[in-house]
Amino acid sequence: MRGLRAEFKFHNVGQGLFYTGKLEYGNASFNFVYDCGSEKESLVKKAIDREFRCFRGNNYIDLLIISHLHKDHTSGIPHLLKRTKVGTVILPYLTPIERLIVALETPQASEEYYSFLADPVEYLLGRGVKKVILIGGEEPEREWRPFSKEEPPELPPEPPREGKFEIENNLSPYKNPQSQITNSEGNSSQQINQRTVEVRSHAGTLRVTLNGFPIWMFRLFNYRVSSQTLGQFKLCVGRYLKKLLKKTYGEKNINNDKNNNISEIIKDVIRDKSQREALKKCYKGLSKELRNFNNTSLMVLHLPAFKARWAVF
Repeated sequence: MRGLRAEFKFHNVGQGLFYTGKLEYGNASFNFVYDCGSEKESLVKKAIDREFRCFRGNNYIDLLIISHLHKDHTSGIPHLLKRTKVGTVILPYLTPIERLIVALETPQASEEYYSFLADPVEYLLGRGVKKVILIGGEEPEREWRPFSKEEPPELPPEPPREGKFEIENNLSPYKNPQSQITNSEGNSSQQINQRTVEVRSHAGTLRVTLNGFPIWMFRLFNYRVSSQTLGQFKLCVGRYLKKLLKKTYGEKNINNDKNNNISEIIKDVIRDKSQREALKKCYKGLSKELRNFNNTSLMVLHLPAFKARWAVF
């Protein structure tokens, strides 16, 4: 397939990650970003500005993939969303209690970051993102081949130069997404019934097509932390929230369903610095393994969907 140009770049942002990719064919282009953050927010902001000044006026990002929710991988997202328009965002699903752990291990960050962490779906959709895909973690497949046969398909015929890149979602549906998200997310679960939010597993692929021809593919890898291992942390947080509800609503109204939406209360706690401070003792009781939510990172492999012949410039 002559004329297809692929360009990928790791940007220097210090401790963090900001990776961009671009596919071009004729007048069609496909832009994607994998993570957008740094411990020094100023570094990632400068990198975003440099990168999208070079995008020839096309500041549309077709696909943003977020590996995990720590500050050094997400702190640039608010600036990215102001600087560009984003079509689809893919990120690993963490329950509110798991996102609270991430908040407690991040004592210094902007209010914007904690707002994103409290409810990523609401944050992203509220800033113009068209679709959010949540990836529910599962055990990885023992063996995976990018193609059904031993060899990838040959180069596709030359598509018309006026073609358009499209995302073809072949990720498998996540098991019981509605019940799991409804039980965990409270008000945000209503979005699942709409086309703006999907819940998928990491099995399968995302393919980028051009006039129906598969050109590029993305393979995701992710797993979940067992909810059973969070038991002591949940008990500690639960005791604090019960006191908070009693103080806010009084003993008689503590069991009122409207007042006792735990998921929404946890989101408010994530946003509130004083309440995060009050829960430090719960966080200190966690094992080192549970503190490290880097283990839930959404890993990505991307490669051509056909037998490529490369020219390196």
